[in-house]
Amino acid sequence: MIHSLDTNMFGSEANYEKYQRLQSLKKGYRKGEVSLSQLMGASDEEEKTDTEKCVDSLYQACTALNKRGNESLFHRKEDGAPEQAAAAAGTFISAYNELLKAGSSDESEAVARNTAYLMGLVESCEEQLGHVGIYIDEDGFLSMDGEKMKASDLADQRKVFVGNDSVVGKMQQKLFEIALAGSGASTDTTGTYGKKGTYEERPSTHSIFDSMQ
Repeated sequence: MIHSLDTNMFGSEANYEKYQRLQSLKKGYRKGEVSLSQLMGASDEEEKTDTEKCVDSLYQACTALNKRGNESLFHRKEDGAPEQAAAAAGTFISAYNELLKAGSSDESEAVARNTAYLMGLVESCEEQLGHVGIYIDEDGFLSMDGEKMKASDLADQRKVFVGNDSVVGKMQQKLFEIALAGSGASTDTTGTYGKKGTYEERPSTHSIFDSMQ
């Protein structure tokens, strides 16, 4: 049961429950605990488009790299850590290249536009990537010098892979936007408050709430 204040803001208990579920899914997706198919309400792997599959794969690769504290692959250079980090970076690069292929040719203009933005984001970080042995070719695809990656400074690695302001952290936010763009939903899914003080979904696009009925 929700408080009367919440009821006034969201219009009904059902709307409030949908809002709470959406926020939970968004948090889970950002942590890599919820897949894109779950976020969009898909129940079958076959329902995913090529772009959706690629977004899922790349997001999972980013999540594996962007761990904090003792779980981080970039916490210290102990035995085996550089090899594990290089392997995870290799998975990330492969997933990124696959998304570029799928996203740039996606029928959704919003997905294609966000994919182009993602490429621009990566290109703007070319110098940082180069410090850890990751390079961008003329078509925007990534490659890696594994030995340079393993020998590179931990501080440079963290700037690329760890934290919200890292290259990977910024990519994760953009991937979330590509995921929502693929559904036709606005990337601003928090709704707004109307003139009467009640919670309203934004009317300009099909809402992600529709998949939660």
